[in-house]
Amino acid sequence: MITAQDIYDFQKCPHRVYLNSHGDPSKKRPLAQFLDLLFRRGHTHEKAILARYQVERPKGVSVEERRDSTLDLMKRGSPLIYQGVIESPIGSGIPDLLRRADYESSFGKHAYEPIDIKSGRGYESKESDAIKGDYGLQMAFYSLLLEGVQGVYPKSAYIINIDGEEIPFNPMDFRAALEEQLPEIRSLATGTKTEEPAKCGSCSICAWQDHCFERLRSVSDVTLVVGIGRSMKKDLIAAGVKSVKDVTALETSSMKIRGIAATRATKFSRQARSYLENKMLKLSGSSMESAPYRVYFDFEDDPLQALVYLYGFVLVEPDGTRKYRMIWCDSKAEEQRAFG
Repeated sequence: MITAQDIYDFQKCPHRVYLNSHGDPSKKRPLAQFLDLLFRRGHTHEKAILARYQVERPKGVSVEERRDSTLDLMKRGSPLIYQGVIESPIGSGIPDLLRRADYESSFGKHAYEPIDIKSGRGYESKESDAIKGDYGLQMAFYSLLLEGVQGVYPKSAYIINIDGEEIPFNPMDFRAALEEQLPEIRSLATGTKTEEPAKCGSCSICAWQDHCFERLRSVSDVTLVVGIGRSMKKDLIAAGVKSVKDVTALETSSMKIRGIAATRATKFSRQARSYLENKMLKLSGSSMESAPYRVYFDFEDDPLQALVYLYGFVLVEPDGTRKYRMIWCDSKAEEQRAFG
């Protein structure tokens, strides 16, 4: 049975959906400190949000008991249900909140709409007021489940973000895209289909990273080259470029591959050589004189909040002494002040 977690994971990495249901659990690595911090912070945020509301919780221990109790609460018209279990023929889910709305459904003169509490901002970007795609698809899935239970698709869904804002949107905006994805997600979750692993941005916060990287390295997968992702991998393989060594030949190749112009082919070729030789490649000489002081700079970001929370500097003095300095930011306002 498909779950809301499957919907979310599919947006990050289709192979993760398969592994979560059919992978060897012993191959999963322990929760990283950063991930543990994110989960604990998310739990704290959820508790703070729930303190605002009077909620009812489904009774029971088993999923089946909680599902039946949730349905009973919905029939009775409970104003707000926390961690209700909803199931329909397409799958199951546990939205953070189900809120009663005043329009007709199979329950009578009321229906329910889903609300999820998120540790991110909820928007696609800083400049956009569009809801994040993976959030929208997950909420559209909850809405489909609710349609199967109450006979009507919710008119609205809501995200409560890290700032405590309640962001309303129409889940119907995401329904078509979700229904297009559902057959493939179902195939991966049931094991009738699998998907090749690929290195991507979400690998760093995935428990299957070590398992997948071992496989990627064993076949010298093209996604080990920085900048080559899952979709480009498929185009490269179709053109006969199946390994990192094959990528090194792109610079001199006359092949036409979608999305890879000559300058990009040169870049990928050099990155592939750097990976195989395990060293940096010097592309050109520098006229810069050696300075008595050197400063190394790095930063770390929280992908859920689009927040750069740490700026680190290492100052190397002429005698080789190293001094570390940092700027820590707990909020967007502090991030802005870091550049003030």
